[in-house]
Amino acid sequence: MRNSPGTFPIRIKALPGEALDSWLEALAHRLHTPLGDVLSGLGLHALDDELPVGSTSTEILTRRLTSGMAASIAEATGTPVETLHAMTLAHYDQRVLDLDPRSGLVLNATRWGKGTGARFCTDCLAESGGRWQLSWRLGWSFACIRHNRLLADHCPQCRGLQRTRATATREIPHPGRCPNTVQAVSSAPGRRRCDADLAQAATPLLDADHPVLDAQRLVYAIADSGTTALGPYADHPRSALEALADLRALVGEILLHAPRQTLAERLPTDLPISADELNAVFAPSNVGTQPRLGMHSPKSAAMTAAGVVLAVKILTRPDIQQAGTAARWITQGDDRESRLSLGRRLLAPWGRGTTETLRAIQLATVGPQLQAVYQLRYRVQAPRPGTQLHDVPARRLRSLPAALWPELALPLVPLELHDYRIMRPALSCLLGLVGNRQSIDVIAERLGKATTGFMASRLLGHLREHQQWPDIQAALIHIADYFDTHPAPIDYQRRQRIDYSLLLPDEQWADIARECDVVRGTGTLARLFRSYLFLRISGLPARMAPPTCTPENDSARAQHAMRYRRLTPELLAHLDHAAEEFLHRNRITDEPVTWYPPDNLLHDLSLPGHHPSEIDIKELHRLIRHEEMTATQAAARLHTTIDVVRCLLDRHPAPDTSERRSWPAPVSDAVRAALDPATFTRLYIDQRMSLRAIGELYGVKADVIRGIADKYRIPIRAPKEYRHRQEITREWLHEQYVTRRRTLADIAEETGMTMSNVAKWARMHKIPLRPRGGASHDESLRIEDKAREAPRLLQPALNGLAAEERLLRFVKASAYPTLGVAARDMGVNGPTLVTQINRLARELGGPLLERAERGRPMRLTPLGKRVVRAAMDWLPKP
Repeated sequence: MRNSPGTFPIRIKALPGEALDSWLEALAHRLHTPLGDVLSGLGLHALDDELPVGSTSTEILTRRLTSGMAASIAEATGTPVETLHAMTLAHYDQRVLDLDPRSGLVLNATRWGKGTGARFCTDCLAESGGRWQLSWRLGWSFACIRHNRLLADHCPQCRGLQRTRATATREIPHPGRCPNTVQAVSSAPGRRRCDADLAQAATPLLDADHPVLDAQRLVYAIADSGTTALGPYADHPRSALEALADLRALVGEILLHAPRQTLAERLPTDLPISADELNAVFAPSNVGTQPRLGMHSPKSAAMTAAGVVLAVKILTRPDIQQAGTAARWITQGDDRESRLSLGRRLLAPWGRGTTETLRAIQLATVGPQLQAVYQLRYRVQAPRPGTQLHDVPARRLRSLPAALWPELALPLVPLELHDYRIMRPALSCLLGLVGNRQSIDVIAERLGKATTGFMASRLLGHLREHQQWPDIQAALIHIADYFDTHPAPIDYQRRQRIDYSLLLPDEQWADIARECDVVRGTGTLARLFRSYLFLRISGLPARMAPPTCTPENDSARAQHAMRYRRLTPELLAHLDHAAEEFLHRNRITDEPVTWYPPDNLLHDLSLPGHHPSEIDIKELHRLIRHEEMTATQAAARLHTTIDVVRCLLDRHPAPDTSERRSWPAPVSDAVRAALDPATFTRLYIDQRMSLRAIGELYGVKADVIRGIADKYRIPIRAPKEYRHRQEITREWLHEQYVTRRRTLADIAEETGMTMSNVAKWARMHKIPLRPRGGASHDESLRIEDKAREAPRLLQPALNGLAAEERLLRFVKASAYPTLGVAARDMGVNGPTLVTQINRLARELGGPLLERAERGRPMRLTPLGKRVVRAAMDWLPKP
């Protein structure tokens, strides 16, 4: 059992905020006793097992007290244990710094400064008789908010730093005096104490509303509260330790990387920053020689204050985006050219141990300087920029169709990029890129390969150059964020795997047409609405539809015109029911047939395209049904684009307001009474009369006869079956088209057919067709006929419009000493001439020229000589 310490005859009350070593020194000075004797009187010698390093120096005691130490000191001095603990750095543990549990040393990760030494307020020292505040030991202390004065850094006489080592235990302390040792005067060799009055140090007095004092108050408030919810941190409050780590890193980024000229203009002019410190900060080598400036505080209180003031102006903005805007001067300017040239250097973290909030501020800061792909990947315009957890973008991809909904694509696409059908798959890919660490090629593949990473990147480049790119970017991020919190009720990745070849069979379409009193047609309408359903439920572009879902007419304009004229709400309801049955057959029973994003998703954004929700649908229906306008005419009347009109009519088909049905019932009944099934079969099937001819026979239109055929379930012939069938044999067509090289137009004129019919006969006989604009061109055919008359040696090279020109250039060039001289004299590009002669050599089977060497001009090979002779005999003379 240890002996209890005695009580001191004189007791001194600790000042508010005083450090433990300062209080012990004041006690020793008041007792006029060496500091070591005071420490011994505290009874700490019996607590060696509790001492961090087996020592009782005041410097170690001021780090942290064990419970035994605190109890022993309290018993000897009458000071409460709580007060003693508050006088050590443990008071700031886990709020401003992190102490090592064993040694009590400040861990480097949270230290700002050297870990020893302290600044001081001259007025505080003068008033208190040399007593030191605990907060002065922090690298965060640079001003006294009580006396509105900048803290002093060193002794006014020896210029040494204070509190860098423990106070000497063999001497009686002199509070308020400099304890540093200096070289003694010549009359008394050796070293002595400086003993200068520290209160005489000169420091500037600041106005009460000075930014330095406001910054110091904010730092102390964060430290005292243990947390912060300043503007950027409002939605995600952070501990004081984390917030100060952000502040430390931002100060380092400002002093290390900000453009030198801009930084010089922003530094407060009323702070005594030394020329040496300015030169150290502004030296070009600073970037490479001080990579840990964010860890170490600036040497002087003035420079620390300047850095913190500039950083606080950023971190006190209302939100992350405004903080990023306020910090943008740090990353802009000529001094950052090297970083910009490296691209991703802008994304290098500003410090270690910082929060996601500071990372978000950094991304908001550098956002405008990043490439567009990084702007989306890091969501730089989001309220809280940054990438997202891997599963968030992955879930979003399931909610996105391979071709983005027109309602979202049309507002995003500038009018000059008019073919939004190509852009829709690329836009879906860009939405998948938002917040996603995966490459754009991987995203395109996961979205069904409806586009490629190259096409998406190309679109992104066009959008990046548009003047409204910030609005487009914000819209893409907004849409992506919406789907992250409100997933679509349809898994489009699952729908992409369905086999759509059995969608809307002909029998089902016939039933729907009969139910809705719609003319069934010859199969064209069935394919048209099968294609419509494919687009409606798969989310894939039309080009990925199976052959059974591909309209016979490749013209998008013709498809839309045919569809919106016939599509009605009643027909759409039946088609959706058919689609629902199809999905159920494919084991999809937990999803709606189709789904679209909310109309108001983009209403608050200014975008370059047209939004379908801005159009009055009732007016559009009136124009289509009553005024019988085309989609183009309706778009012009409504001051919008045809794509917007098509989107609306596909989503909201115009009701059929006409009084007539597909066939008027009274007329139909009268005709059916005379035209029974047997008579209809005899006229239409056996005699092959057309619907129009039968209608003329009974005094009605062909549509009435078509409706009766549907009622009788008599299949309607395709239009091509009405034409006179003229047989074209394979031998004759091969002779004319292949051997004689005649054009399709020539053959069509001779046979009385159309060119398309002649082409169908060629495909039926498996005769390959020449490409359009190529060898079928009259001039090309003339050249091929002429080539057949050329010498056999030259024929392999006479294979195009420019063949004669290449051959003529070779003949002329062969007379020159080098190809370079020939090119200059002939007025042609040298590499072009070389390429043309090399092509002739490949086509004619060997080298034509021997290259010129030193002292010997270029000359013809034996093959080249024969080619020149043959060409000169065959080519027309100039």
